[in-house]
Amino acid sequence: MKTAGGKLSSPLMTLSAIMLAASSSQTITNAFLHHSRFHQRHQIPNHLHLSTILRAASSDAIFTSNENCWRPSLDDVTRISYGKPSKKKGVGSRGVPHRINSEERDLWDRARQKGVLEIAGSAWRSQRRDAPLLNTWRNWCDARGRACIVLSKGKDGMSDVLSVDLSPLRVPADFERIASVCVSSVDVVPTATDFDDDSFTVDDAEEEEEEEEMKRQDVEDAWNDRPIYQLSPYEISWTLTRGDAKKLGKELAKLLDTADPKAKAKSRKPSGVKAGKGRRSGGYGIG
Repeated sequence: MKTAGGKLSSPLMTLSAIMLAASSSQTITNAFLHHSRFHQRHQIPNHLHLSTILRAASSDAIFTSNENCWRPSLDDVTRISYGKPSKKKGVGSRGVPHRINSEERDLWDRARQKGVLEIAGSAWRSQRRDAPLLNTWRNWCDARGRACIVLSKGKDGMSDVLSVDLSPLRVPADFERIASVCVSSVDVVPTATDFDDDSFTVDDAEEEEEEEEMKRQDVEDAWNDRPIYQLSPYEISWTLTRGDAKKLGKELAKLLDTADPKAKAKSRKPSGVKAGKGRRSGGYGIG
């Protein structure tokens, strides 16, 4: 459809721009993505591609998330971050800690507003033998259907790592395309692209066609039905100085629409909800 001036109307212009960006950026970054350490070894049905591009065109975004899959509610993510039971099963896990302390909660509250979680190092807590803050942030991003952006600060401020995990979008057929557009949009070459999908990796030389088809179906079902902590991250990462890392994080947060405009300055503890029983460490989702 054209306007009186002979130019394409806005939706078609947006669609054309997205398709052109995806095509050209693929040429730029294809070699890097193909040779990354944990490149995806199986093909996933790409029925989501067209709907992804069309919905992106209507919202001026380069991505979309899977709207027909299992996701936790924002309320349940907040509940288990306080060690309270969730309303829906599967949000938390005995083996994956999600309960965060007061210091971590301040970081989480700021992350919800900015769209980028800033942590010191790996956010590992020895008493939990894991990183509850990272688990909770990824859970929150999954509930919103947004990419998970994390800035891990180094000691000297010269080698901070900014990572973008696309797995909360739950559109594995589009991960590589979205990664390509991200890389070309910010014009900064990433240091790594990781997709450690060992649980679904198969040896194509030994698998029969029928078994391979079943495998593909299993992968698709996993991304539709499993909680995020059971799914492998798809990460793009950059190693930069503190200032450059923060600047890039801000750009990517805007590009991927990760900030929550409804987020309050401080999250509120659920009232009238007792902590989960039978948890040795004091509540649901603690581990």
